[in-house]
Amino acid sequence: MTKKFLFAIGLLSLGAAMFGAVPLPVNAQTPAITSISPASATVGSQSMMITVNGTDFESGSIVKFDGMDLSTTYVSATQLTANLPASQLIATGPSSVMVSNPGGENSNSMTFTTTAGLPDTGFRPNNKSMLNIYLLVAAIIAPLLMFAGFKARQAISRSV
Repeated sequence: MTKKFLFAIGLLSLGAAMFGAVPLPVNAQTPAITSISPASATVGSQSMMITVNGTDFESGSIVKFDGMDLSTTYVSATQLTANLPASQLIATGPSSVMVSNPGGENSNSMTFTTTAGLPDTGFRPNNKSMLNIYLLVAAIIAPLLMFAGFKARQAISRSV
């Protein structure tokens, strides 16, 4: 993108001064996003770092998430990292990620998706629910297996 800026130029020569304003075109780079990583998270996730890859990023570029400025670190002209707060991960659906350069040029938009995730079953690795279920199943099945085994042995001994 080309923008024109007005520059004041002065010339001082042997006591005579001349001033003038000259518009000069300056090429401002428009950033472009090629990928974001990760590109999704589940509702209720903790704050996370996202990496934005692309071209023409500048020191001072800002990653925007649904229009909100994120705390952004400039890595290179092709990479930025940004802290995505947990407060942005409270509802399912797509969100827009874009980059804004210090000169005001905005990049294309990419989609970050917040998903519902798996339902909470209530089972935790550190609770005793699974042990209780195992013991309950063992208490029900063990007598049935013994009973079935006894009948099978009786049938075999009678047929021989």
